[in-house]
Amino acid sequence: MNLLVIGDVHGSFYTFKELLDTYWDRGNEKIIQVGDLIDRGNYSSKVIGLCRELEKEGAVFLKGNHEYEMAQHVLKKPDENWLKQHGKKTLRQYRTKEAVINDAWWMKLRPLYWENEFVLISHGGIAEGVKNPFRESSFKSVLWNRGKIKNIGKMQIYGHAALGGGRAKYNEKSNAWDIDTAASYGGYLTALRVSGVGEVIEEVRVKANKKDWK
Repeated sequence: MNLLVIGDVHGSFYTFKELLDTYWDRGNEKIIQVGDLIDRGNYSSKVIGLCRELEKEGAVFLKGNHEYEMAQHVLKKPDENWLKQHGKKTLRQYRTKEAVINDAWWMKLRPLYWENEFVLISHGGIAEGVKNPFRESSFKSVLWNRGKIKNIGKMQIYGHAALGGGRAKYNEKSNAWDIDTAASYGGYLTALRVSGVGEVIEEVRVKANKKDWK
Protein backbone atom coordinates (compact mmCIF):
# COMPACT_ATOMS: atom_id res chain seq x y z
CA MET A 1 0.00 0.00 0.00
CA ASN A 2 1.22 3.50 -0.81
CA LEU A 3 1.50 6.27 1.75
CA LEU A 4 0.14 9.80 1.49
CA VAL A 5 2.34 11.80 3.84
CA ILE A 6 0.78 15.18 4.64
CA GLY A 7 2.50 18.27 6.01
CA ASP A 8 1.57 20.74 8.77
CA VAL A 9 -2.13 21.67 8.65
CA HIS A 10 -2.32 24.27 11.44
CA GLY A 11 -6.07 24.61 11.63
CA SER A 12 -6.54 24.88 7.86
CA PHE A 13 -9.65 22.73 7.61
CA TYR A 14 -10.84 23.66 4.13
CA THR A 15 -7.36 23.37 2.64
CA PHE A 16 -6.88 19.98 4.29
CA LYS A 17 -10.28 18.75 3.09
CA GLU A 18 -9.51 19.86 -0.46
CA LEU A 19 -6.22 17.96 -0.47
CA LEU A 20 -7.95 14.81 0.76
CA ASP A 21 -10.84 15.10 -1.69
CA THR A 22 -8.55 15.80 -4.62
CA TYR A 23 -5.54 13.56 -4.05
CA TRP A 24 -6.20 10.81 -1.53
CA ASP A 25 -6.72 7.38 -3.14
CA ARG A 26 -8.83 6.16 -0.26
CA GLY A 27 -8.71 2.44 -0.98
CA ASN A 28 -5.05 2.21 -1.84
CA GLU A 29 -3.22 4.72 0.36
CA LYS A 30 -2.54 5.10 4.06
CA ILE A 31 -2.49 8.63 5.43
CA ILE A 32 0.43 9.61 7.65
CA GLN A 33 0.31 13.23 8.83
CA VAL A 34 3.39 14.81 10.41
CA GLY A 35 1.71 16.74 13.25
CA ASP A 36 0.84 20.37 13.94
CA LEU A 37 -2.79 19.93 13.07
CA ILE A 38 -3.75 22.85 15.29
CA ASP A 39 -3.05 26.54 16.01
CA ARG A 40 -2.65 29.61 13.77
CA GLY A 41 -5.52 28.73 11.43
CA ASN A 42 -9.23 29.31 11.99
CA TYR A 43 -10.54 25.75 12.38
CA SER A 44 -8.33 23.70 14.71
CA SER A 45 -11.25 21.94 16.41
CA LYS A 46 -12.80 21.01 13.06
CA VAL A 47 -9.48 19.65 11.84
CA ILE A 48 -9.16 17.44 14.92
CA GLY A 49 -12.74 16.23 14.52
CA LEU A 50 -12.04 15.17 10.94
CA CYS A 51 -8.77 13.49 11.91
CA ARG A 52 -10.40 11.47 14.66
CA GLU A 53 -12.85 10.13 12.10
CA LEU A 54 -10.07 9.35 9.61
CA GLU A 55 -8.16 7.54 12.33
CA LYS A 56 -10.96 4.97 12.39
CA GLU A 57 -10.02 4.18 8.77
CA GLY A 58 -6.37 3.61 9.66
CA ALA A 59 -4.94 7.11 9.19
CA VAL A 60 -2.01 7.99 11.46
CA PHE A 61 -1.62 11.44 12.99
CA LEU A 62 1.74 12.11 14.62
CA LYS A 63 2.36 14.50 17.47
CA GLY A 64 3.75 17.93 16.63
CA ASN A 65 5.04 20.53 19.04
CA HIS A 66 1.71 22.35 18.88
CA GLU A 67 -0.21 19.26 20.00
CA TYR A 68 2.37 18.80 22.75
CA GLU A 69 1.92 22.40 23.92
CA MET A 70 -1.88 22.25 23.98
CA ALA A 71 -1.90 18.94 25.83
CA GLN A 72 0.56 20.30 28.39
CA HIS A 73 -1.47 23.48 28.84
CA VAL A 74 -4.82 21.73 29.25
CA LEU A 75 -3.81 18.60 31.14
CA LYS A 76 -0.79 19.67 33.18
CA LYS A 77 -0.26 23.38 33.81
CA PRO A 78 -1.05 26.67 32.02
CA ASP A 79 1.41 27.76 29.36
CA GLU A 80 1.21 31.52 29.01
CA ASN A 81 3.59 31.53 26.05
CA TRP A 82 1.33 29.17 24.10
CA LEU A 83 -1.73 31.25 25.01
CA LYS A 84 -0.11 34.46 23.80
CA GLN A 85 1.13 33.01 20.52
CA HIS A 86 -1.87 31.07 19.32
CA GLY A 87 -3.51 29.18 22.19
CA LYS A 88 -6.27 31.66 22.97
CA LYS A 89 -7.40 31.61 19.36
CA THR A 90 -7.41 27.81 19.30
CA LEU A 91 -9.36 27.50 22.56
CA ARG A 92 -12.00 29.93 21.29
CA GLN A 93 -12.71 27.49 18.45
CA TYR A 94 -14.12 24.96 20.93
CA ARG A 95 -17.67 25.12 22.20
CA THR A 96 -17.14 23.39 25.55
CA LYS A 97 -14.38 22.76 28.09
CA GLU A 98 -15.18 19.05 27.88
CA ALA A 99 -14.37 19.06 24.15
CA VAL A 100 -11.05 20.81 24.83
CA ILE A 101 -10.05 18.21 27.42
CA ASN A 102 -11.15 15.32 25.22
CA ASP A 103 -9.08 16.52 22.28
CA ALA A 104 -6.11 17.34 24.53
CA TRP A 105 -6.01 13.73 25.68
CA TRP A 106 -6.13 12.59 22.05
CA MET A 107 -3.21 14.90 21.25
CA LYS A 108 -1.21 13.66 24.24
CA LEU A 109 -1.50 10.09 22.99
CA ARG A 110 -0.28 10.78 19.45
CA PRO A 111 2.81 8.76 18.43
CA LEU A 112 6.08 10.60 17.84
CA TYR A 113 6.95 8.76 14.64
CA TRP A 114 5.89 6.16 12.13
CA GLU A 115 8.30 3.95 10.25
CA ASN A 116 8.75 0.91 8.09
CA GLU A 117 11.87 -0.64 6.58
CA PHE A 118 12.30 2.21 4.10
CA VAL A 119 11.03 5.46 5.62
CA LEU A 120 10.73 7.20 8.99
CA ILE A 121 8.21 10.01 9.41
CA SER A 122 8.15 12.45 12.33
CA HIS A 123 7.30 16.06 13.03
CA GLY A 124 10.75 17.65 13.05
CA GLY A 125 13.07 14.86 11.92
CA ILE A 126 15.86 13.07 13.73
CA ALA A 127 18.70 15.52 14.20
CA GLU A 128 22.43 14.95 13.99
CA GLY A 129 24.23 14.41 17.29
CA VAL A 130 21.16 13.71 19.43
CA LYS A 131 21.26 10.73 21.81
CA ASN A 132 17.52 10.53 22.43
CA PRO A 133 15.49 12.14 19.64
CA PHE A 134 12.23 11.03 21.26
CA ARG A 135 12.50 12.90 24.57
CA GLU A 136 9.56 15.26 24.11
CA SER A 137 10.79 18.11 26.29
CA SER A 138 14.13 18.39 24.47
CA PHE A 139 14.38 21.14 21.86
CA LYS A 140 16.47 18.76 19.77
CA SER A 141 13.79 16.06 19.76
CA VAL A 142 11.60 15.15 16.81
CA LEU A 143 8.99 17.57 18.17
CA TRP A 144 11.20 20.66 18.13
CA ASN A 145 14.28 20.05 15.97
CA ARG A 146 15.36 22.81 13.60
CA GLY A 147 18.90 21.58 13.15
CA LYS A 148 20.54 19.42 10.53
CA ILE A 149 18.81 16.13 9.81
CA LYS A 150 20.76 12.93 10.36
CA ASN A 151 21.12 10.32 7.64
CA ILE A 152 19.71 7.26 9.38
CA GLY A 153 19.98 4.83 6.48
CA LYS A 154 16.40 5.29 5.36
CA MET A 155 14.46 8.25 4.01
CA GLN A 156 13.04 10.71 6.53
CA ILE A 157 9.97 12.88 5.95
CA TYR A 158 9.17 15.69 8.35
CA GLY A 159 7.52 19.12 8.68
CA HIS A 160 7.88 21.79 11.39
CA ALA A 161 10.33 24.00 9.48
CA ALA A 162 8.09 26.08 7.20
CA LEU A 163 9.43 26.63 3.71
CA GLY A 164 8.82 29.46 1.28
CA GLY A 165 8.15 28.84 -2.38
CA GLY A 166 5.34 26.35 -1.93
CA ARG A 167 7.40 23.23 -2.65
CA ALA A 168 8.73 20.43 -0.48
CA LYS A 169 12.51 20.33 -0.19
CA TYR A 170 14.75 17.27 -0.46
CA ASN A 171 18.23 17.07 1.08
CA GLU A 172 20.28 14.38 -0.62
CA LYS A 173 22.96 14.24 2.09
CA SER A 174 20.48 13.45 4.84
CA ASN A 175 18.03 11.64 2.52
CA ALA A 176 15.23 13.72 4.01
CA TRP A 177 12.20 15.70 2.85
CA ASP A 178 10.78 18.81 4.55
CA ILE A 179 7.12 19.03 3.53
CA ASP A 180 5.90 22.02 5.58
CA THR A 181 5.01 24.60 2.93
CA ALA A 182 3.33 27.19 5.17
CA ALA A 183 -0.37 26.50 4.70
CA SER A 184 -1.17 28.60 7.77
CA TYR A 185 0.56 31.64 6.28
CA GLY A 186 -1.28 31.56 2.97
CA GLY A 187 1.19 29.16 1.35
CA TYR A 188 0.42 25.58 0.40
CA LEU A 189 -0.47 22.30 2.06
CA THR A 190 1.84 19.68 0.59
CA ALA A 191 1.84 15.89 0.61
CA LEU A 192 4.18 13.26 -0.76
CA ARG A 193 2.81 10.10 -2.33
CA VAL A 194 5.28 7.38 -1.36
CA SER A 195 5.39 3.75 -2.43
CA GLY A 196 5.53 0.91 0.06
CA VAL A 197 9.27 0.59 -0.57
CA GLY A 198 10.02 4.24 0.11
CA GLU A 199 10.05 5.72 -3.38
CA VAL A 200 8.55 9.18 -3.81
CA ILE A 201 5.97 8.86 -6.57
CA GLU A 202 4.87 12.49 -6.65
CA GLU A 203 4.45 15.68 -4.69
CA VAL A 204 0.94 17.13 -4.52
CA ARG A 205 -0.13 20.46 -3.05
CA VAL A 206 -3.12 22.69 -2.49
CA LYS A 207 -3.06 26.47 -2.18
CA ALA A 208 -4.22 27.60 1.24
CA ASN A 209 -7.90 28.53 1.31
CA LYS A 210 -8.31 32.11 2.55
CA LYS A 211 -11.13 31.02 4.86
CA ASP A 212 -8.56 29.09 6.87
CA TRP A 213 -6.08 31.83 7.65
CA LYS A 214 -7.57 35.29 7.02
